[in-house]
Amino acid sequence: MPRWRAAVVLSLCVAPCAAQEPGAVGAPLKRFEEALTAVIAKAERSVVAIRRYARVDPRRNVQAGNRIFLGAGGQADPLRQFRIANEAAPTGFGAGVVVGPGLVLTQYLAIGIDERHTVTTVDGETFEAELIAADPRSSLAALRVASNDPAAERAFNAPAAALGRAEDLVKGRFVVAIGNPLAIESDGQPTASLGVVTNTARRAPLGERFLRSAEDAEGPPRTTLHHQGALIQTDAKLGWNSAGGALVTLDGELVGVLTTAAAIVGHEAPAGYAIPINRAMRRVARALLEGREPEYGLLGIRFQATPPGVTNGVMISDVYAAGPAGRSGLRKQDVVAKVNGESVVDAASLQLLVGSLAPGDEPTISYLRNGREQTTTVRLGKAYVDGPKVATSRQPSWQGLRVDFPTAVPPLVLQAKVQERRLDPEGCVVVSEVEPKSVAWKMGIRPYVYISHVDSERVSTPQEFYAAVKAAPGTARLKFTKPLTAAPRQPTPRQL
Repeated sequence: MPRWRAAVVLSLCVAPCAAQEPGAVGAPLKRFEEALTAVIAKAERSVVAIRRYARVDPRRNVQAGNRIFLGAGGQADPLRQFRIANEAAPTGFGAGVVVGPGLVLTQYLAIGIDERHTVTTVDGETFEAELIAADPRSSLAALRVASNDPAAERAFNAPAAALGRAEDLVKGRFVVAIGNPLAIESDGQPTASLGVVTNTARRAPLGERFLRSAEDAEGPPRTTLHHQGALIQTDAKLGWNSAGGALVTLDGELVGVLTTAAAIVGHEAPAGYAIPINRAMRRVARALLEGREPEYGLLGIRFQATPPGVTNGVMISDVYAAGPAGRSGLRKQDVVAKVNGESVVDAASLQLLVGSLAPGDEPTISYLRNGREQTTTVRLGKAYVDGPKVATSRQPSWQGLRVDFPTAVPPLVLQAKVQERRLDPEGCVVVSEVEPKSVAWKMGIRPYVYISHVDSERVSTPQEFYAAVKAAPGTARLKFTKPLTAAPRQPTPRQL
């Protein structure tokens, strides 16, 4: 333990310990040390190393790279033969945290969208793992260990970490960072580092790689929720390639998923960062661990600088016609001041508050109009998430097409469709995908057209659409919204 932390602990007991027997001064520190080592010993068993490999054509490499592991006495172990020790050089490393039976939560940076993955436990056992979901907006991903191999699945016995509440963290609270997948790979020894929380709302700077995947690293900057001020900052030292490791409290609860440690311009050089396991991220994690796409709320406005004389809040420069905010009565020049009672400091805080909610949620929005505070309830739309993503548990397509919330299209497309009045203010859904050569494709249906009715039934959400076509006898008649002929004005990409 660093000397300053020992001094802090000792200073707390100097007065009470003054009248005690010699050697008693060290008793509280000894108890602290015993509690800390117990927490690390338990928590590190939930941390695994992740390796990723380029996929190989099985027709050319049927047996290449696989070993049969030997048990005691040199005999082949029928269970461990399912575990992988691939001879090919891995393309990358990371860490992950076991949070359920065979389920690993990790950081988006640690995975490869089109690659094969293995995980290694602290016992030195390696297993194949399937990438079941990846989400660039939260910068989180999920793996399922040995999903196609019942024997290996039974053999994977890494315990699940208990999920904590990052929203309860305060500056100065002790935390332990556990990661270092290279050491886990080599000798089963994760790295543990004690530190304190130094910030609970750090913003990730745009353009930095530590929240981006290997496939995404060279592309244009992408905005995550953490660019709006959601990261935990700690002075606990993070091992190299620890992205996806665990940040735990002294109670042993998982409160964060580590990002890579990086000296960022304008930030403290020794700082480490973690994605918080708070209410919003617990919702995201549940979706990922079920193989689903996490969804994020959208208010449906464009914004501008807050006017002089207004300390906090975001001024609306435009409202999407037929969008969530517009249907709830918000309009240009209104200043959004609070979301569910939480103050809006600036545009980033509004994006974080709205994006932490789900489509269909109905937050109370407090706003200023002509200097008077008013409130309204907005039923949120769905924000479009840019970047490579994975969701293995999806609603089956119907006649080759899939639909989504009407706002779940790229921002420039959405603004163009709004200008064309494609969005029906009474409710509609958008066609998000059409499989080539499917029935829908042959009928001329393409992405980004809007459907308002199935037969005579209005559909406003994907769930309503799929329920309606399932109930239809044999075939269903779809009603599409009609655009205007006037060309839309040039849109701007800033949206909430």
